[in-house]
Amino acid sequence: MRIMIPTIWSLMVGFVSTASKESIGHKVSRQLMQSNSLLVPTPGTAHHVSCCVRGGRGTAKRWASNANASRMNKPLLTIGFWLLASSGVYAAEAINEKNWVNHPEIVEVRSLYQTVKESKDAGSLKKKERKFSYCEPYEDTVRTLYTDRNGKPRIYYYRGGSDDSAVQRELYYDENGKLRFAFIIAGAYNGTKLEHRVYFSRVGKKNWEIQKRLEGPGYTFPSEWPDAELVQNPVQAYNDKSPCPETK
Repeated sequence: MRIMIPTIWSLMVGFVSTASKESIGHKVSRQLMQSNSLLVPTPGTAHHVSCCVRGGRGTAKRWASNANASRMNKPLLTIGFWLLASSGVYAAEAINEKNWVNHPEIVEVRSLYQTVKESKDAGSLKKKERKFSYCEPYEDTVRTLYTDRNGKPRIYYYRGGSDDSAVQRELYYDENGKLRFAFIIAGAYNGTKLEHRVYFSRVGKKNWEIQKRLEGPGYTFPSEWPDAELVQNPVQAYNDKSPCPETK
């Protein structure tokens, strides 16, 4: 038996929080940012060797010091070469289930996501929002656009649903307005909740897509998210006319 739309929104656990009016997408985005924070290797300690004595014993000591430094630096050079080589292998290797978390192309997108999110939280992005009454299944009920000081879109957020399911999408763009990351949350009347992530290259090619069911038996949400919902032109999407009445 289907239930009415107000009930399904309550099942979505915070799509619109009564207490804070903050979307679950922003809450989970913070959790994502925390759980997926970048790991930065600790720089090695530099060894400074100096000698200012010319000739005689000073020269011998200098040669001995340089020889010792050379021996000390060999392991560091070996480690550095190994890290450089392994990084190159990662970059050349196709993204897969085993390497996707640490693959350079995914790490790059994660870093961009964090940068854009920090700009939003700091109030550096300009926010515009439109709200609509529910009139048809899966027509937008909210559209939110964040732009930078150059007018480039950096975040586009929109959501909609029906009497038995609901979906919200949070899309992140680079400084050129290219879509780089999509974070999607979906839920259904039977208690199913899932997160879906899509990563894009610098030229807008889909690099990796992964879905995680958080709760419930499952629902008919797509395992590969439709391209039509991965908005490439958020400014146009934000300004498009809706069949549903706009509210203030």
